[in-house]
Amino acid sequence: MQSQPPANSSPADIELGLQELYFGYARGRIGNAGGFQKDGPANYSYAVSPAEGVFYARGRWTARAEYLESAAEGANSILIKYSGAGVRILMAPPQGGMAEVGVRQDGASLPEHLGTADTRPPWAGAPERGSYIRVDRLRLYAVVDNRECGSHVLELTFRAAGLRLYACTFTGLPHFREQQSPAA
Repeated sequence: MQSQPPANSSPADIELGLQELYFGYARGRIGNAGGFQKDGPANYSYAVSPAEGVFYARGRWTARAEYLESAAEGANSILIKYSGAGVRILMAPPQGGMAEVGVRQDGASLPEHLGTADTRPPWAGAPERGSYIRVDRLRLYAVVDNRECGSHVLELTFRAAGLRLYACTFTGLPHFREQQSPAA
C-alpha cells in the first residue's frame, strides 16, 4: 500500500525517500520458505507470488552475515518486488574477475529509456536473456531508472560463481513530513 499525503499537505511536505534491502543474513530479509541457510552453499527455490520488503533466491547460493554469494555457475537468480522509481545494488564480482548480471523487469528486458549508465542492452544473439550489467569491482550499480514511482518485479540472473550482493536501495519513494502542530 502506498503512502498518501495528508489532505492539507503542500508539495513542500513531500520528501523523496530511500528504502534499503540487505542480502546478508545479519540484516537481510529473504522470502524463501526455510529462510537463510547460513554460512554454506545451499540450493534455494521459490514458487510464490513475490511480496515487497523481501527478496527471493533461486539456484545455489552461500548466505553470509553481510552478503549473499552465488555459489555455482549456472542459473542463479534473485527476484525482488518493489515500489519506487529506481533501483541501485551494491555488488562485487568474483575474486579477480568480472561477471555479467542479467536484468529483467516485469518479465521483460529493460527498454532503453529505463536503463542507466550501468545497464546494457540485451545480450547479442540472446535477447531472451535480457539487459545486463557488467560487474567489475565492488560498488553501487544503478540497475533501473523508471523515471516515476510504480510497483515492479525485478529479476537478476547470475551465471558466474562468486558474485556477491550486499544491499539494494529503492529510490523515489514518497514520504511525507510530519506536520507540526501550531504552538499553543
